[in-house]
Amino acid sequence: MSSKFKPVSRRLLCAMPGKATDLILPSGLIAPESAKSVTEVLDIVAVSGDIEYCKAGDRALVLKNGGAEIIVDGIRRILLDERVLLGVFCNDTAAPTEGVL
Repeated sequence: MSSKFKPVSRRLLCAMPGKATDLILPSGLIAPESAKSVTEVLDIVAVSGDIEYCKAGDRALVLKNGGAEIIVDGIRRILLDERVLLGVFCNDTAAPTEGVL
């Protein structure tokens, strides 16, 4: 049985990124994944009806560790508030180009 999950109150549901290995610095010290960057790019799975500038299938640049990890149908997802959203890579070719790089 597949459950339906719909984000509410200006939130996005995103796919969790795959596990990455730790970064080994030239000095031999190991930097954990969390020290590499403060942002990450996630695939948007679902959005609340209040958000109009992105949709499922887009990719989002978000602040790292800015959401709540949940499990939907046995799959790890991350639920984000739109305040941690920095930008969206749109998949819509018909989208207006004004303000888009």
